[in-house]
Amino acid sequence: MNFWKPSGGAPKKHPQQVRLEKERRKEKAARTLEKIRRKNRAVSRRVKKAEAVEKEVISALGALSRLNSGRLFKDADGILEVDGIRISVDVKMQDRASGWLVSLADVEKVTADASRAGAAAGILVIRSRAGDIAVVPLNRSLGGASV
Repeated sequence: MNFWKPSGGAPKKHPQQVRLEKERRKEKAARTLEKIRRKNRAVSRRVKKAEAVEKEVISALGALSRLNSGRLFKDADGILEVDGIRISVDVKMQDRASGWLVSLADVEKVTADASRAGAAAGILVIRSRAGDIAVVPLNRSLGGASV
């Protein structure tokens, strides 16, 4: 005979096919495990912490927030409406700095986000490592920080 025929009544797979499927499952499990081990846990922890801070600040301000609106539409993290005036809110977590650091790039980003969102002004909310919060109001028409 040049073919394999299982003995008994129940249909069975060929032993070679069973062995190949088992090897494929082992390889797939090894690839999955390697992928999990390659992930940088510190980065994912910081991302989760930043998202939690953003959600906390936006809800404390009472601003409207859409899921991933800041990353998807580039229109800030939330929109705050005060007396009919729209203000875009952008939250930045600085967990490595002991104090607040406001960079010019952040100011430009907030003003650009405010213009994309059609807001009259923008607010940059910075949370430090200690949990302190600084609020930097930005006037879009002036193109920078307002005093």
